[in-house]
Amino acid sequence: MTEIVDRPAGLDRPSLISFLAAATVWLLLMPGVTRAQGQERWRLYEQEHQITLFKASSDETDAYGSPSFSCAKGSGTIDVTADMNDQLRRLFADLIGHDKRPTVMLDAPDPGHLSLAEVSFSEMGGWFYKFDVAAESKAFDIFTKTGIFSYKVADVSVSSSFRPGIENAVKFLKACRAAR
Repeated sequence: MTEIVDRPAGLDRPSLISFLAAATVWLLLMPGVTRAQGQERWRLYEQEHQITLFKASSDETDAYGSPSFSCAKGSGTIDVTADMNDQLRRLFADLIGHDKRPTVMLDAPDPGHLSLAEVSFSEMGGWFYKFDVAAESKAFDIFTKTGIFSYKVADVSVSSSFRPGIENAVKFLKACRAAR
């Protein structure tokens, strides 16, 4: 059964649409409203001696994307944390099962960088791994310009490409690099 409700005067359809359009424009232009909240982008979490760069749709979240980066300010070393997909879980299991080191090598132009991956598990996000990278590496300079970070775990190529909020990667890298 359809119920018919009388609308009060002044709330006809064209007036309502005009009101909603004006309210939307006002909210978008109003100072203090952050349009970036709700949009996935690179974000920073900064403490006195530590800084983290992560992908998320809000500054106040613990649900963030992979990879994420952190460092002790001025340390010159960046810790990279990345989630494992099925292929990487099988690769790590095979490497460990054959008593081989799970190494990570940055793609060119840093072909000499070699790091040992630490495998771990979290109830929130499942299996992940961590490795370190020199803050002076060319791979991070490329990342701050393009949003692309790529490397190999053993012989499997891994690449992340994400640009929104990349200006925060520049701030992050500056904070991580050792003082000269």
